[in-house]
Amino acid sequence: MIPGTVEFENFDEGAEGVAYHDIEAANDPARIDYRKTGVDLEITPDKKIILVGHIKEGEWLKYTVDVAKSGVYELELGVAVRGVDPPEIRLEFDGVDVSGPIQLTTTTQRWYLFTQILGPTVNLEGGSHVMRVVVVKSPKGTSLNLDYVRFVAKREPKKTAGSMLGAEEPEPTRALRGLKHSYFPFASVRDATGWKLRHAEIQRRVLVAAGLYPLPEKIPLNAVIHGRIEKEDYTVEKVTFKSLPGHFVTGNLYLPKQITGKIPAVICPHGHWPKGRFMKETDAE
Repeated sequence: MIPGTVEFENFDEGAEGVAYHDIEAANDPARIDYRKTGVDLEITPDKKIILVGHIKEGEWLKYTVDVAKSGVYELELGVAVRGVDPPEIRLEFDGVDVSGPIQLTTTTQRWYLFTQILGPTVNLEGGSHVMRVVVVKSPKGTSLNLDYVRFVAKREPKKTAGSMLGAEEPEPTRALRGLKHSYFPFASVRDATGWKLRHAEIQRRVLVAAGLYPLPEKIPLNAVIHGRIEKEDYTVEKVTFKSLPGHFVTGNLYLPKQITGKIPAVICPHGHWPKGRFMKETDAE
């Protein structure tokens, strides 16, 4: 039932080409006898997750699902992806592509360590449907294992009394919900490929921690300089800009007066006084 969770191993009953398509007729020796099909099913070492593994480009699985109510749904996927080039899947309902390509970024260096990642939103009609999960891209050297896809009814953003200019408050990021199923072990990096994997993993964690995963749509900053303080070697500009719809950021921009070419910038997201920007300070102080 949608909203709800569809376990990838619980695809419809039926033969090859009807309920599923698996390129290799022979199953991997590590598979389990959860079901008598040609699909490679395995279980994690802790015996907690039954997964669809050894997935190749062009393979697919079918599911009969019931959508309780027409509307917009957010996708959350439990996956374990290992490799430099991200694989892609898509979701079809009654033969129609509803998701577009969903890129699954690297989540782990171990095939059995699953993470919940966020997919796009999809528009679904109420009633019974046939959902098909299609592997659009599975690059050589990339390992893709699938656990589940969860459909969450999209919540409408609420207006709050404190919203600036009466604008709608930005919807809280969904990315933090993914942390409850994440496990982040540390593994030493030994080669260039490992560094690429580590880079992608750290980048994703930083974005999630900052509430920016997936990255929001860029909007015009509409930056405004409200005042300027002149110092001997630098100036301080009092600025505001719009980071999200209805959300404004205030800050001080410290600029050296003697600038030659490009220079680096340092962002400090917090103040260094007990009351932050509410603390009054004169030039004399």
